[in-house]
Amino acid sequence: MTTLTFLPAPVVSLSDAPIIVDELVLADGSSFGKFSLGHIRISATNRKRFNLEALQQLADSIRDKGVAQPILIRPVEPTDDAMQRYEIVAGERRFRASIMAGASYIPAICKQLSDHDAIELQILENLQREDPHPLEEAEGYERLMLTHSYTPDQLAERLKKSRSYIYGRLKLCALAKPLREQFYEEKFNAAVAELIARLPTPEMQKAAAADLTKPDWSGETMSFRRAKELLRSNYTVDLKGAAFSIKDANLVERAGPCTTCPKRAGNQPDYEGDPKAGNVCTLPSCYREKEAAHAAKTRQAAEAKGVTVVSGEDAKKIVANSYGSLRKGYADVDASFYVKGGGSTTYRKLLGKRTPTDTVVESPFDKKKLITVAKVEVLEELVREVAGAEIETEASRAAKDRAREKQQEKDAALERQYRRDLFVAVRDASPASPAIDYREVAALLYGNCPNTDVDFIRKLYGWAGKEYEGNHTGGKWRSTTAIISEQIHVMPIDQVHQLIHDMLLVRDLTVNTYTGQGETPTRLLDAAAARGVDSRAIRKRLVDEQKAKEAAKAKKAQPKKVKPAQAEIPDVEPVQPVAETTPAPTEPPEPLMLALADADTLHAFIAANRDRLNDLTPLVIKNAPHLVKSLDVFGHETGYIWRENEWHAPEPTTLPAADVRPFPTSTREGQAEVARKTLSLKHRKPDVAGSTETTGPIVRTKKPARTVVIGAVAHTAPEGGE
Repeated sequence: MTTLTFLPAPVVSLSDAPIIVDELVLADGSSFGKFSLGHIRISATNRKRFNLEALQQLADSIRDKGVAQPILIRPVEPTDDAMQRYEIVAGERRFRASIMAGASYIPAICKQLSDHDAIELQILENLQREDPHPLEEAEGYERLMLTHSYTPDQLAERLKKSRSYIYGRLKLCALAKPLREQFYEEKFNAAVAELIARLPTPEMQKAAAADLTKPDWSGETMSFRRAKELLRSNYTVDLKGAAFSIKDANLVERAGPCTTCPKRAGNQPDYEGDPKAGNVCTLPSCYREKEAAHAAKTRQAAEAKGVTVVSGEDAKKIVANSYGSLRKGYADVDASFYVKGGGSTTYRKLLGKRTPTDTVVESPFDKKKLITVAKVEVLEELVREVAGAEIETEASRAAKDRAREKQQEKDAALERQYRRDLFVAVRDASPASPAIDYREVAALLYGNCPNTDVDFIRKLYGWAGKEYEGNHTGGKWRSTTAIISEQIHVMPIDQVHQLIHDMLLVRDLTVNTYTGQGETPTRLLDAAAARGVDSRAIRKRLVDEQKAKEAAKAKKAQPKKVKPAQAEIPDVEPVQPVAETTPAPTEPPEPLMLALADADTLHAFIAANRDRLNDLTPLVIKNAPHLVKSLDVFGHETGYIWRENEWHAPEPTTLPAADVRPFPTSTREGQAEVARKTLSLKHRKPDVAGSTETTGPIVRTKKPARTVVIGAVAHTAPEGGE
């Protein structure tokens, strides 16, 4: 498409030169000759836009070779505004180029023509040019139809164009005026202009043009295919999905049926596409009006039968998405689900005549669809009555899953709070730190604090106010971390030391809700043990508080109706708190029990508390016999010696060999007092012949009775362990 520019009428001064030069009278009464440019005026009904570049090229050609083809003019009466005696009927472009070339005369044929005939010749001449603008074509066709009674079929025959081509061009006449200017400026092409012109209102056309001319990420405008898809999806409505009958002529009487409506795309005379694709309404406002009328009639009919119809915003609260899942405790009685061992079914199939049908919801995503719904607990209770308790529906499975999740959430919340309370207790029990400047280290550690616990730390240190939130200061963004880092650098040194200590323990606060509760908080527990904090008491307090809240809640809920079976909490084995693992009167001190977590924890505890080996040994034999071997090895590593059934601190002089009871070479001697089946620790054979030095225990498992041997002394352990 070429760029066209609006040009006003050229100004040519009148001269005293002869008006006609070398006039030749033709057989039809017209005359041919050279006429003065000053005595010819342009027509008010002719085109006003020209390609400047092509016009300049024509002027250059006329300057060199003259005008090759005469223009057509007609005699007119001079007026005060237009003194010229002739008017151009065809050839305005040659006339303008001749003026630009500096010519004084132009070859022309002068013919007597009425206004009616002159306009017809002008339009036909313009339409038969090689490069008419599509909008000029459209306006020309429209003028011929209005002033000369042409039909689109007659125009197609006269101009040798197809019928759909004529109708497509005529559609451009519906473009809003501002969009015509954009079309002339080549903001969009003729194909896209025709799509826009099909929209019924100027407002819709302007909105669509803005969408279609918006460049993409690469700066390119939308293709015709994409433009067509966008207009179809955003500015038209597919009649195939109508909730109402498109043949109903009485739904909205003034609109009539959609099947014969001129706003239906397939009914428009220029439509030559797939008949199915033409079943589209191009007037969405009328479509919505029919939807509302149909919804009102449907609601009235349902209510007359005693059915409650939920629609509008209330329907959106129940049908929240187009995938079919419902909220607010409702289920679709016709939605398919799988029953274990029974294949696919629906509540309606399971319940038959007992299916609740007194509530329907108008789908916000498919207006023609009414969904029969009922409360899940009601449906499940009916299923148990009709089909038996062995039927497990999708809803009952979902209820069990949710109950399990709630239990996991409850356990995780308790564990999380326990760790935080333990953290605070350890923190409060920590001694003052030495005066070492670790401010930068503290700031860096805080910057790497886990996101899940950073708010907890901020609250502990009083950094939770708005003044610590990220903000723009002096035109620059200051993040929350940067603001708190500045605060850390002016903190008292003892608080800095405390923060560093807290950052070393903070990662032990992380508790995974649904994938287990994470690793044992070893650092936190070690810190508690080292500072004498009773972690067991903290957990017990939280467990007791939770049980008290649940008991109060259960008591309050007693008068209420018992929930259906599918919503009850399933038999899930609860997580047993540490406080209930052994009877309270014989509970050992918590730090010792924590040492039994694994071999590494036992090793660390013995290294730090070797003076408590004698307290630890009976607990290992009773509660963790699988760690006896580790106890034997780790105990001797400290320099302590096992004799006379207890550990002895190392002495300056080495004890005689007779004072240390070696492991007996005869199994009868060492195990006469225990049962036939035992768990025993034996020493390996000496590496050197004749040597009696013990080189470490060997574990051999025999069940169910157990005997554990430390050094060379056997101890009976309770049954049930490995």
